[in-house]
Amino acid sequence: MKIKTKHLFVIVALICYPLSSCNSIVENTLDMAGTNQCELQKVLDHFENDSDPLKYEAAKFIIENLSVQYSMEGQSVNDVDSLYIEASKKSIDTRTKTLENSIFSIDASKASRTFDLNNIKAEYLIKAIDDACDAWNSSTWHNNFDNSIFFEYVLPYRLAHEPVSDWHKAIKEQFSTLSQEAVLSRRGLQFEAENGNTVDCSINDFVGASQHKAVTLHTKSSAVTFNIESERRTQKRMIIRYSSISENLVIKVYSNGTKIDTVSLAPTKNIQSFTEKWLNILIPITKGTNSITVSCSVGSLCLDYIQLGAIEQFKHSELQDFSENYYCLENANSHLYITYDTAFFKAQKQIRLQRHVPSDRNQLLRLDYAGYPLWRIGYNRKDREDICMQIEFGTSGTLKSGEKVSSDKYIKKPFDQWAFLPVGNNLFRIMNKHTGLFLDTEIESITGNEILVQKKYSETKSQKWLLHKMDKNPFADKQFKLNSATSEAMRVFDLTHQFEYYIYTAPYDTKASSLFKAKSGKCADETNFSVLLCRYLGIPSAVDFTPHWGNRSSSHSWSVIIDEKGKAEPFYMGNFPGDTAHYFHSYLKPKVFRSRYSLNEEISNDMKYEAAVPLLFQRPLFTDVTNEYCKTSDITRKIPEKYKDSKVVYICVFDNREWVPVFYGNVRWGKVTFKSMGRGIAYMMGIFSNGHIIPFGNPFILTNNGKVRELNNDYNKMQTIRLHRKYPFIGAQDFFNSRMNNGQFQGANNPQFNDKTVLHIHKGIANGNWYNITTKSDETFSYLRYIGGKGSYCNINELEFYDENDNKIEGTIIGTEGESWARKENVFDGNILTGFGALSPDGNWVGLKLNKPSKVSRIKYIGRNDGNCVEIGDTYELYCWHSDGYWVRLGIQKAKSNHLTFDNVPSNGLYILKDITKGVEERIFTYENGKQVWW
Repeated sequence: MKIKTKHLFVIVALICYPLSSCNSIVENTLDMAGTNQCELQKVLDHFENDSDPLKYEAAKFIIENLSVQYSMEGQSVNDVDSLYIEASKKSIDTRTKTLENSIFSIDASKASRTFDLNNIKAEYLIKAIDDACDAWNSSTWHNNFDNSIFFEYVLPYRLAHEPVSDWHKAIKEQFSTLSQEAVLSRRGLQFEAENGNTVDCSINDFVGASQHKAVTLHTKSSAVTFNIESERRTQKRMIIRYSSISENLVIKVYSNGTKIDTVSLAPTKNIQSFTEKWLNILIPITKGTNSITVSCSVGSLCLDYIQLGAIEQFKHSELQDFSENYYCLENANSHLYITYDTAFFKAQKQIRLQRHVPSDRNQLLRLDYAGYPLWRIGYNRKDREDICMQIEFGTSGTLKSGEKVSSDKYIKKPFDQWAFLPVGNNLFRIMNKHTGLFLDTEIESITGNEILVQKKYSETKSQKWLLHKMDKNPFADKQFKLNSATSEAMRVFDLTHQFEYYIYTAPYDTKASSLFKAKSGKCADETNFSVLLCRYLGIPSAVDFTPHWGNRSSSHSWSVIIDEKGKAEPFYMGNFPGDTAHYFHSYLKPKVFRSRYSLNEEISNDMKYEAAVPLLFQRPLFTDVTNEYCKTSDITRKIPEKYKDSKVVYICVFDNREWVPVFYGNVRWGKVTFKSMGRGIAYMMGIFSNGHIIPFGNPFILTNNGKVRELNNDYNKMQTIRLHRKYPFIGAQDFFNSRMNNGQFQGANNPQFNDKTVLHIHKGIANGNWYNITTKSDETFSYLRYIGGKGSYCNINELEFYDENDNKIEGTIIGTEGESWARKENVFDGNILTGFGALSPDGNWVGLKLNKPSKVSRIKYIGRNDGNCVEIGDTYELYCWHSDGYWVRLGIQKAKSNHLTFDNVPSNGLYILKDITKGVEERIFTYENGKQVWW
């Protein structure tokens, strides 16, 4: 077939256009770089003839998008970064105050915005591109992804606008095993310090210690040595549990007389508060007897115990996929088979081995892949619950060799995961991921059954297992795939528990490399921590964020893994990839955006001719992914005549004080459409002028079924409303609100409460409001108290007892001791925001020694709360929104009880209740069917 010349020219032109366009962008960027152009050209020249063409494409992508990349630089930025690292050396309980007090004195004028285009150096970019491309090319999943995903979610040298740093180097220094073909146990065999060989130490009683004893190392000559027996040469990593009040605490760790490392440790809350520290150092272990020594170099500490976690090597090339079939597991020593006899287990709490019976379905096991070399060993069926083998967690035997293997519901934790480590001839050693101990057998002394136990490594045949492939498994779990990015992200999960969360406010973003030195910080820091660890391994990962919650204040960000289709898989800190079961709250998302390296050209073009633009949309380095998270609807609204000439209108949510923009729409023919908005949220339209949103029109609700409901005050239908709070009790979802569960209110005539009468038991979570409980006892008491339930730290904020004449009972405050900021006296101080917090979780109480014996007619109390319930004596104002763009006051009242009643309130309005006596939190609500409905 002949092609005419002019047609050939058109074809060539079309083929070359994308390349020309791309080169044009690079050339324009180089022109804008000014004196830094030579640095960027060095990067292109370095990779132009590289044997890996991906690196040159990566260099072009990085440079094409340099013009929108910037950070704050200067002495004050460096000072804040230094303070952030120094704060990590303080007790976790004091970091917020320490850091913010220090930051307050920083001179913010000694920082300026610096654009990477004009300042970044070739050497830095070359290394960053090499690091990212090498990680990507060495991964087992890169061929499944389009390079565009690599460019956006693995390659970038920065996440946001943090100062430039070599975070690849920082991760390699802190987590040397991260990229090795090795599986690490979460914990390991535990060695109590008081059982070790001590030099110049004292053994003391401590309530918070694991066996109520710990060894105090006073001086540089103090040391504790643990003798460790091993049947092979290997490596271990150490976990240390300690307490200390020493600043700048430094310890040294020795293995067989050789110093392995010098480690800095943060002080703990107090000398009774023990904490665990994972030391990311490799401790060499030889075959035979070993000595591990811990000594003090600076300061003193109380050493409770050490644990030695396992480090087991494996090869990706040897991993097999067991998920498609059932398997029988035969012990190489006894030749008996693991049998899932559920009736026997329920009776004996044991899993036994029996002779192989081909017709016995209880010998068929499901092996579900759980990431890198990990599997869960499950019952062959999935009934109501997914049952699998595990080690009982949190018991005295959890980390002991010889502990029986249990069976229970799979809950996605390391104690129900097992590493299958091949030893040849289809034989495997099987290690529990949590304990680092191996699946073994022993003869149960009473029944004579051979049962499953976990034991420390041995060369015996009883720790070797033969896998027999059987028929197809119809219940195969497909969440994890062999050699996939999601599966390898389990390595990151192994490290996230080392991150220590605390809240702080700083004027600049945290330097990425500093995250891995401090391993602590706020929400954004822990998100970045996870994302950067993923990218270090070549796992596409991103920061997703909502610019503002739809039903409460504040924004939020979290980490995700990006799959082959560019969709997100949740990877919340401390949870498995894809697991959302442990991330519970009722916060609604109006919009969700995914941060990326390149500019969102569509949003940027829409904003091009606006005189003023909200900060969120000034440099939009994100893409809209709301549809991945929740049901959405497009909302179309008419624009009032006053704003008909506006080109862009914003859709806003309420942040407890004002309306804030979360997205925008382009005005067309007097209407605007806001695309893919989250449902179940109250919205408001507005324009942006002089740095502020100017709201207009009526607020409206996008209902859960996708309909728009207008909130327009109806003065023809007035109503009476009864209000109990000015803000929803969001704290109901916080862990501490379960702490009053099973707490008891008791009366007695004996100071030890040996003759106690239980007057009331609190059940369930606390609701943030006052409880008023009528009692049924006719007894007279000299002592009254509240004793907390198990693990509660006896949390309660206010407590009042009333006699038979409904007079408040007075007496001397008695009870166990609490924290310095949470003393027992707080429970009777009349302030609902102060309360009691014990030094230990169990057996604590607060109460009264009565001035005179009394009967109790009722008990009034409130648990930990946010202070937003209606309080007697406070003055409140009720407002409703007016369509002209402001709040109208409907009434003012001083509370005489724990609720307020307002008459003559227009229906179908949006309201807000303000406490003008105290407090700052307040939230919009509607009033429906006699109740406040929060938005």
